[in-house]
Amino acid sequence: MKSRMIILVGIISLLFSCAGETETTTKPSITKTEKTTPPPPKENSAANSEVAHLKKPSPKPRSEEELKAAADAKTKSAKANKEAEEEAVAEAEKATKKEAKEIESKKKTVAKKKKSTPKASSLINFEKTTHNFGTAKEGELISHKFFFENKGKTDLLIKDATATCGCTVPSYPKVPVRPGESSYIRVSFNTKAKTGNQAPVVTIYTNARKTPYKLKLEGVVEKAEEKEAEETSSEG
Repeated sequence: MKSRMIILVGIISLLFSCAGETETTTKPSITKTEKTTPPPPKENSAANSEVAHLKKPSPKPRSEEELKAAADAKTKSAKANKEAEEEAVAEAEKATKKEAKEIESKKKTVAKKKKSTPKASSLINFEKTTHNFGTAKEGELISHKFFFENKGKTDLLIKDATATCGCTVPSYPKVPVRPGESSYIRVSFNTKAKTGNQAPVVTIYTNARKTPYKLKLEGVVEKAEEKEAEETSSEG
């Protein structure tokens, strides 16, 4: 009996020691398992925002009056913007026209001043530009000097002189005529084969002006026979 009790006590002691060893060996594995536990999955932000959007209450539909009022306000705003743009364009055009007028007015003023300011130039002044030689006999040579003076401030240059026909020959000074000096242009008219009223013209080109001057001889040329008869009758 005592031996059985001893054996039973030994078995119980052995069982307790095995149980303690088992507990000691399992604890580290539990700790290890806790350490290696993965973190919980992150929440999907896109999905959450979509869900939140779906959860928002939908806007309340507007009435016809509200829609009409909004449309009228939009139309008025567009009209006001258009009017403002047109007004701005009109003002810009008005300013441009005004500026153009001012520029044109300044140009006219400058041109007027330039025109009113006399340039230093030569100025030819003839005593007369027409000479009446009266009555001449056919075949006579008529000559006349047209005197002139340089009234300008620079030298006067006679560039050229031409006649209406070969029967008239002008001669003029080839050297410049200084300011205040005088000279003449001789015009010779050959009346050979010329009868009746005659008016040969000479055209004078100078540096005094662009328009040429005109010198003219005028008179009557009678036939030689008629002239001789008149002279004979006057002698008798």
